[in-house]
Amino acid sequence: MSFWTTLIVAAILVWLFNRWATGKQKSEKYKSLGWVAIVVVVFGYQILVDQFGNTRIGSFMEKAEYIAPYYVHLYKTKDGARSVKVTAEIQATHTDDSWTDNDGNEHSAAQRVYYLYKATLPSGKVLTFYDAIDSEGNDVALQPQRRIEVTDDNQQTWYVELTEEQVE
Repeated sequence: MSFWTTLIVAAILVWLFNRWATGKQKSEKYKSLGWVAIVVVVFGYQILVDQFGNTRIGSFMEKAEYIAPYYVHLYKTKDGARSVKVTAEIQATHTDDSWTDNDGNEHSAAQRVYYLYKATLPSGKVLTFYDAIDSEGNDVALQPQRRIEVTDDNQQTWYVELTEEQVE
């Protein structure tokens, strides 16, 4: 869960608490307690994730940034039915995307992305993807359960599907 999602959930909880407290007593003490609760929830969650978070894709406690081994499926062709399940080194991070819509309004959003650094074939050969790009020259971010075109550092094109299965 992102920082902003946590903040929104905490704000809703404080609002509900204040509505309950106002019904009980019209006391500023309860309202102040609600705002203290929002600060504790938001910052407490962030500290917990930073200190005790995990590296499982999609987990509520997933760390903001990490490098971890995961299994990926490598395909030689986009429509290929045959794949090789290999271990890979994945970096998880966030990107900030911004765009302008047709009306000229600017928007931005944080997005979770996963980058492939290297994959080890069953033969022991290591494929590196430090400068991974697609056929149009753009950086490639993997998405779980989606087949993405990636060119490795030796200029060979692969189709990679990130699994949610972490290497033990």
